[in-house]
Order: sequence, then structure tokens, then C-alpha cells
Amino acid sequence: MRWQRFSGLALLLSALACGGGSTGPQPPSPPPPPPPPPAGGNSVAVTSNQFNPENITVARNATVTWTFQNGTHDVTFEDNTGNSARNVSSGTHSRDFGTAGTFRYRCTNHSTSFTSGMIGSVVVQ
Repeated sequence: MRWQRFSGLALLLSALACGGGSTGPQPPSPPPPPPPPPAGGNSVAVTSNQFNPENITVARNATVTWTFQNGTHDVTFEDNTGNSARNVSSGTHSRDFGTAGTFRYRCTNHSTSFTSGMIGSVVVQ
């Protein structure tokens, strides 16, 4: 009989040590991790006569996407690579940047040079 009481007591203590008898409030769960950055984090909005942001810095081999949201615009690069979008009013245009450097661009509908008006640049590190 004595052995049975000791055995029952050991079982009860074991259950309490493992949390088996806990009825109190539990600590709150940790907050979930933040969501990953949206796909296409290298993006430029093309709106009423502006690129937003005007200047963007990306890593080598990144793709930059321009999203046309308002009006008819284009993305014309100073280096005349041919990877330009002409007279677009909606949708997107993307360009891959495989080499380091500064790539200036403008909207030919709203700028006559690469120094003023609706201009922007991509700096590739």
C-alpha cells in the first residue's frame, strides 16, 4: 500500500512538472514574423508627370519594373540600349541590369533632356 501511494504521488508530481495540471493563463504566443518584402521590390511608379521614386539603387543582375498608372508616358534610356517603353498608359515595363553603373532615363513626352523634367536613374552597385 505504501508503495502504491508513493507511485501515485510520483505520477502526480511528474504530470505537474510537465504542465499536465496547469489551468492558469498561458503566456501569449510570439508575434508572427513580418511578411516578406513584396515581389518586385525594385519598382518605379509612373504617375502624373513623375517617376516615383525618381532614383533607385539596386544590386547587379536586378530587374526594375516601371508600372504605368496615369497618363501616357515612356521610359527612354540615355544609353540608347533599345530597352525602352514608348507611349504607354497602363501596364508595366521591365529591364534587367547586369552591369554596374548609373542608367539615366526620361519620359520623352514630358522631358526634353536627361537633366530636367520627368527624369530618373537606376544606380546598379
